[in-house]
Parts: sequence; structure tokens; C-alpha cells
Amino acid sequence: ATRCFVHTSHMEYRTILGEAFYSHVENVFNCTHSDILEFCNKDVCSAF
Repeated sequence: ATRCFVHTSHMEYRTILGEAFYSHVENVFNCTHSDILEFCNKDVCSAF
């Protein structure tokens, strides 16, 4: 059941979520101060 899972511990959220999604979020938060974009640029392992 887990053979389709991909090891993602070395990936950034931007890579996991996809460039199109990230660009959309960036546009939404572009006019507000938010740490979400900084959070998305972090390495998955260093986020927690």
C-alpha cells in the first residue's frame, strides 16, 4: 500500500506543491505581510 509513496524529506515545499500552486499563493499573499512564503522555501526537515 505504501510502495507509491515518494521519499520527500530532501525536498522543499515549493517542489512538493508545484510551481503553479506556489505562484498562485505568492500572488495572493503578495499584498499582505505573511511568513507563509518564507515557510514554503524552507527544507521540509528544518521546518519542524
